[in-house]
Amino acid sequence: MMFAAHKAEFLPDALFWAKAMHASTLLLADDVQFVTKSRINRCRIKTVSGAQWLTIPVLTRSRGIQSIKDIRINNTISWRQKHWKSLVVNYKNAAYFEKYDLAIHKIYERSYNFLLDLNLAWIDFLQKELSVTCEFVKTSELDTSSDGAAWISEWGKQINCDTYLVEVQLRNYLEKNKLDLQHLNLKYMQLHSIPYFQQFDEFIPELSIIDMLLNEGDDTKAIIAKMVAKA
Repeated sequence: MMFAAHKAEFLPDALFWAKAMHASTLLLADDVQFVTKSRINRCRIKTVSGAQWLTIPVLTRSRGIQSIKDIRINNTISWRQKHWKSLVVNYKNAAYFEKYDLAIHKIYERSYNFLLDLNLAWIDFLQKELSVTCEFVKTSELDTSSDGAAWISEWGKQINCDTYLVEVQLRNYLEKNKLDLQHLNLKYMQLHSIPYFQQFDEFIPELSIIDMLLNEGDDTKAIIAKMVAKA
C-alpha cells in the first residue's frame, strides 16, 4: 500500500491532488509548524491583472510557534466576503462557474474559528468533485514520537503502508536519511506543468486547483493525471 503526505493547505494546487490520486492514504500534516506567507493560509487565483493571492487572515502575533491545527482565523476581518467577491469577479464567465458557485458560496457562508477546519472543508468538497478515493488522515491523529525522516517511517507503520510517494525534489534529503526510513520503499513523483484553458490571456502555472476546476470542470482530474511523470 502506498501513502503520501502533504501540509493541510488552503485550496491546494495540482501537486496535492496528484498525490491524492495515486496514494491509498494521504496524510494531512496538521501538527507541523505553521509558516507565514505559505500556502497553508493562502492560494493563488488568476485575475485580469495576473496571479493574485487569496489570503485567510490568521492570529499569530505574540502567540509564539504554533502548529497548523492550532491556528485561529482572524474573523474581525471580512475575508469571506472579499474572497467570494474575488471569485465572482474573476470567474463568473468561466465555463463551470455556475456548476460550482452554490457549493462554493455555502463554504464561505459557514463560520470557522480554526484555519484547519476551513482547509478541510475545501479538501472534502474537492475530493468529491474530483472523485478521489484515497483516505485522508490527519497526522495529529497518529501516535508518533520521532522527527525528520524517521517520522515518515513511523507514519507508514501506523497506517500499514510500505511505500512512500513523494515529490522528486526531496530525493536527496530522503536518500541521505535512508537508515531512518528502515524498510520503507520510496516512489518519486515529478509534476510537469501542462497548459489548460484559462481566462485572461497568457497561461499561469501553479495556481490553486479552483482555477482549473472552474475552467475545465470534469476534465480537471484527467489534466492532473497527465501532469504526473515518473521521476
